[in-house]
Formats: sequence, structure tokens, C-alpha cells
Amino acid sequence: MPSLPQIRQNTAITPDLIHFNNAGGSLPTQAVTTGMVEYLTEEGRVGAYEIARDYKEQLDNFYIQLARYLNCRPENIARAGSATEAFDRGLSSIDWQPGDIVLTTKSDYVSNHLYFLQLAKKRGVKVEILPEGVSGYDPERLAKRLATGPLPRLVSITHVPTNSGRAQDIIAAGRLCRQYDVLYAVDACQSAGQLPLDVNEIACDFLSATFRKYMRGPRGIGFLYVSDRVLAAGMEPTGMDLQGARWTAPDKYELDETAARFEMWESSKALQTGAALATEYLNEVGIDFIQKRVIMLANRLSVECGKLPFLREHCYFVNQEEHQTGILLFDVDTGLTAAETVAQLQQGGLNASTSGIANDQFHFREQGVEWALRLSVHYYNTEEEVLRAVEILKLVLGG
Repeated sequence: MPSLPQIRQNTAITPDLIHFNNAGGSLPTQAVTTGMVEYLTEEGRVGAYEIARDYKEQLDNFYIQLARYLNCRPENIARAGSATEAFDRGLSSIDWQPGDIVLTTKSDYVSNHLYFLQLAKKRGVKVEILPEGVSGYDPERLAKRLATGPLPRLVSITHVPTNSGRAQDIIAAGRLCRQYDVLYAVDACQSAGQLPLDVNEIACDFLSATFRKYMRGPRGIGFLYVSDRVLAAGMEPTGMDLQGARWTAPDKYELDETAARFEMWESSKALQTGAALATEYLNEVGIDFIQKRVIMLANRLSVECGKLPFLREHCYFVNQEEHQTGILLFDVDTGLTAAETVAQLQQGGLNASTSGIANDQFHFREQGVEWALRLSVHYYNTEEEVLRAVEILKLVLGG
């Protein structure tokens, strides 16, 4: 495993800029950037089809490294253009019927909620929201709901909601879904790359994520895990092309036996090369080390920001350590808009972001707030950067 100085040396860190927007897009290793540039250079020199054949081993490494991280077979992995594309294509394989129930949470990602609302509008599907407990959805209430019926067609849970930064118990939900034979989708967009993800332990049917966040990969590519039982059942996404099926007769086609049926043929091989390198580096560093370091830095940031009178930690779940991640949100009492806050912090040397009511129509409305400041750390950040970030917050927002 590389040391912290080596990790930082492998990252193009700008000395006078602290990057605490890893939940938006983390900094890739220099190997990731170099690998993509080299691929594009060779593609321009040799040709697109030809260089893809030459890079077959590197492109296949995309599936091998993700399978190692997720504890599954490479055949269970599909490449996608984004986490949302992966999520939507996975769920499009469900033969939705009027009256089918989607059981989800207030904390599911905005794009997921939009997908469910479209299902309700176009297919007559019912969207049901699970009650919350102290750390997100309540497993006991989910158990009671499944026991009393009617059973939902799908349970969908976002592992780490972007608007709270607290990890929900996706393992308990998986056990219950298997017990009642209900399809189960996990949005791991904000957890992939900072938390362990063992799909056998989670017992999910679909798991989607992007690379630009905690995976430290490029923007414009994501992945979808598809369970063996979904593949064996012959479930297929809407709008397949020659990547996912073979045209065997004028009126017949055969599905690819693997999760490749969820892919589209056209894609950026340079991005796939970069994503493979990012996942390989994640596996080299080790997810256990990453998780411990991220939580340590987030806890330190929480303590230091708690001393600032103009910040109040914005969390609608009880702050329990077992649910902690690298994402923290704060209500800001300065009179500045969200855009002004982000711009002034960046000018002061701190990359941050905000989340607001447009991303969460439940909790922000209930709390009567329009937006919150989001600070998100990764393992390549340092405690010294935490202290510097607090000084920048004081200078820029403290008046």
C-alpha cells in the first residue's frame, strides 16, 4: 500500500487550494489522467477500432478491478455513462405494471425520485415512502411493511444520501428483500470509493455508482452491478443495441448472458481506461484504510466547524459514528446565497459545494431551509488542510 506522502505525490494537488468537494468530484491520481491522455493520443495516431483492440487487456481490467472491489464476478458488471444512466437502465429491465409499488425513502437521490415519478405518470406505478428512524430509513419498519404487504416490486435505497452524509443500513434491507423475494436496488453513488461494498453481503440486485466522486476516476462514466438472479431470469433493459444482444434471425435476438446486456456499444474507451486505473489504485490503497482515514478527517472537521458560530451542522439523522462518512453539511448564517458562498470560498482557497431544496424536496422543506454548505473530505486530504479550511471559513464567512 502506498504511504500518505506517496498518495499525495500521486495526486495533482494545488498547494494553495484545499479540495473539500470530493462528493462532487474528487481529484484523480496522475496515473488516471496520464492513462487517458495516452489512450486518446494513440487513438488519434492509430485509429479508434485498432487501438481498442490493442488496449483490450486494459479495458477488461475495468471489470476485473470493480469485481475485486465489489466481491463479485466481472460478468456482473456493466459500464455506463453515469450513475443515473446505470440506475435507470437497471430498473428499465423490470416489467412494470399498473399498481406495482416502488418502496423508497425520503433520502433517495433526486434523479431516482424523478425516475419513480415518471413510472407513476407513465406506468401507473405507486411510489411509497418508508418512514425514517434515527439513522435514515428504519429497518424495523421496513420489516413490518414487508410482512404486512402488499409486497413492493422494488425496494430502492441510497446508501449515502448526498444531503445528509450519513450511511444507511443497506445490508439489513438486503436481507429482508431476499427473505420476501423483492427486487432491491442500491444507489452507491456517494459511497463507492469511501466505504466497503460487498454485493454478496448487501444482497442487492442492482448497485449503481459513478467514478468522478469518491472513486477518484474521470467524469462521464459509471457502472452497474447486476445480480446473478436478474441475469438468470433473462431481465433485459429497454433500448438494447448490439452490445447487449445478438441479432440471430430477421425476427429473433439472443441476450448476452452477462451484465453487458445493460451496456451500449458506443462509449469512451479512454474514460474506461481511466476508470480501470482508478479502481486498481483504490484496491491497492485498500478500502478499509480509506474508510478509516475519511471518517477520521470528517470527525475532525465536524469538531472544528462546531466551534464556528455561523455554522450549524445540517443533519436530519442522529450523528452516530457507524453511519459517518466523509460528507458534512452545514446551515450557514451569513446572508450570502449558495452561489456567493461557494464562489467566495473558492476565491479564498477552499473548494466546497452546496445542496438545496431542488435536490431534496422532503427534508429541506421540513426544516424550512433553502440550502446547506457541503464539505466533503477524502483520504488524500490532511488534518493540516482541515485546520486551514476552518481558517478560510472564518475569514470568508465569519464577517
